[in-house]
Amino acid sequence: MKMLKIVNHHRQPLAQITWTPDNQLQLEILEAETDVDFKSALTDFVNNCQHQGLPFRTGRQVQQANGTVFVDEQFTVKPDDQRFLQALGDAISRYTFGERKIRLFGFIQE
Repeated sequence: MKMLKIVNHHRQPLAQITWTPDNQLQLEILEAETDVDFKSALTDFVNNCQHQGLPFRTGRQVQQANGTVFVDEQFTVKPDDQRFLQALGDAISRYTFGERKIRLFGFIQE
């Protein structure tokens, strides 16, 4: 079971998302006094990502006869891919949530 810890810029935990091998995601809000707007914005964002998928970018080196070529790949990952939490953590860090425009960051724990 993998877990994505969601923290604010002070590294205070606000939420966590658990991914199980049967491709289920569970969002748990940890801060009891967090405003309702933040909770609904984060929940809507996670639900939208589950249904539409997230872009995941990776790169690799390929050896060819005339040298090394760097290949950049981008594809969409869904909750059935084990890289989904990593892509979700990256996506969460690019947005702000709620009326107070809370900036979040995600850290994966296994």
